[in-house]
Amino acid sequence: MDTKKLLAISKKARQERKQEKEKRRQEKLQAVENEEEIVEEMLKNQPIKVKEKQETGSASEENDGQIEKAQDRLEVLKKIEEFEREGKFDVDVEEDPPTIVLTPENIDYLREKMSSKIKRIFANEMGERFLDNLLKNNKLIIKQVNGIENLNKVKTGALITCNHFNPFDCFTVEKVFRMSENEKDKRLYKVIREGNYTNFPGLYGFFFRNCDTLPLSSNKRTMVNFMKAVDTILQKGDYILIYPEQSMWWNYRKPKPLKNGAFKLAARNNVPVIPIFITMEDSKLIGEDGFNIQEYTINVEEPIYPDEKLTEKENTEIMKQKNFETWKNVYEKFYGIPLEYTCGGSDELNDELAPATIQSRVIDEKFKYKKCLIWNVCSLFIQNVLSMPIKWGYLRIKFRHKFVGKEKLKECKKQGYFMYANHTQPFADTFIPSVADYPKRNFLIVNPVNISLKGTRTLVEMLGAIPIPSDIKAMKNFLATIEEKIKNKNSITIYPEAHIWPYYTKIRPFKAVSFKYPVKLNAPTYCITNTYQSYGRHNNKIQLVSYVDGPFYPNEELPLKERQQDLRDRVYEKMVERSKNNNVEHIKYVKIEKNEEKK
Repeated sequence: MDTKKLLAISKKARQERKQEKEKRRQEKLQAVENEEEIVEEMLKNQPIKVKEKQETGSASEENDGQIEKAQDRLEVLKKIEEFEREGKFDVDVEEDPPTIVLTPENIDYLREKMSSKIKRIFANEMGERFLDNLLKNNKLIIKQVNGIENLNKVKTGALITCNHFNPFDCFTVEKVFRMSENEKDKRLYKVIREGNYTNFPGLYGFFFRNCDTLPLSSNKRTMVNFMKAVDTILQKGDYILIYPEQSMWWNYRKPKPLKNGAFKLAARNNVPVIPIFITMEDSKLIGEDGFNIQEYTINVEEPIYPDEKLTEKENTEIMKQKNFETWKNVYEKFYGIPLEYTCGGSDELNDELAPATIQSRVIDEKFKYKKCLIWNVCSLFIQNVLSMPIKWGYLRIKFRHKFVGKEKLKECKKQGYFMYANHTQPFADTFIPSVADYPKRNFLIVNPVNISLKGTRTLVEMLGAIPIPSDIKAMKNFLATIEEKIKNKNSITIYPEAHIWPYYTKIRPFKAVSFKYPVKLNAPTYCITNTYQSYGRHNNKIQLVSYVDGPFYPNEELPLKERQQDLRDRVYEKMVERSKNNNVEHIKYVKIEKNEEKK
């Protein structure tokens, strides 16, 4: 084939590619126009209904014609009470749309494509109109803005943190941003959950996809792009709104415990965090759901800057603590009450506050407590070799953990013994005894639920879990296993409180029945008391300190039942004494009386 023919073919191919590219561009523009028409129609038809609350007349007259409170809202409020009591602060109380995985090719974080830029312009314009419509129709009421000068003074990039209690609270922050002096020079981006971007329907879905949002993703490659985009945005000098509580609780007025993410991003980029805490009070207007529409006061607080002398990890923790204290102070000042969570329950012996519930496995006479040689060898390797660096690292990194009195264990290193501990952490509590005992093997007596999850039950057993039998027929094998472990000079850990109460700083009452094992085998007993203490230059960090005490021996001069009670009392008194070293209350527990639960 000669050169002229080759050039002609090449020219034709280029023209075809150009035409195809132009066709795709026109299709994208048409899609944008179609989406614009849909959104315009949605915007016109937004239902906004309010009813003014009656201030005069009898109770019957006042209720006449009023909107009945929506059942779904009542259920949400009930669920919030349950989650607060259980300490599940980072779990959403409302069902979110199913998440569709966001892959890198389906997100343009920095809006570099022409179609992304067009959609952003249109979405922001529509968003502003939508916001004005909410304000005009009293669907959203902003009563007051305090401290906007704190937003004006930050000329660099920054993370804005805000409490999360309503789908509209991002519009509230957006309004404050547009009131600030920085609105002309900066953009406000919003971090959102993956499902809100990929699978949220209607008008809000359009806003979630196009109003300068930064969706998270379960895809690792997408998250790499997310982090790069965050770095670019902050270094450029723009703002990013993030909800560090992680969950949204409808009309919840208290600040919830915070996650590290926002503060790690700020420390990583050496930019400040601007804490915003929105307080609310009932207006005289009743919404479609039958509840009072809330009047918001937006409190923009002093920026929190990272310390260049500290590491990223240290700055993350300090900034998080300062942010929470700022929110806490605003809450207590505005509402005139101390910040308290109704975590806890009415029954310190039986209430379970663990963050997850699993269908418990039945441990009957068919359960094999005694394992084969190969199984035991694998278990020894996993427990004392493979997992030990992980346990030690987790305790040091997350809790800066340390022992006090661990040397006392040496007194009984040539024999088996029992260890009793308070139960305040799902993972750390299981790691602490084995780290303290190393290289002695430590086994844990656990509830059957701990070996009930398929896929992990074998691993949990290999890590030393011994499940409590579900019926009397399995008890013989269980007791034989306990006796065997002690005779082989191992240690066995028991949590006499039975249930997890996260970060609880007192010792809950426990029964003497759990002390029948050391009494029966006449074995020594130790106790480990886990406490939470402040540390750091400003005492603004939490450290987990474990006190080891013992050995305690059964008093053989007493009858069997009294012997159990006596051993229990001595261990309990020592743990109560050690618990007085707690000086940090991460979660405030308030006991709920029985008559309160019935209301």
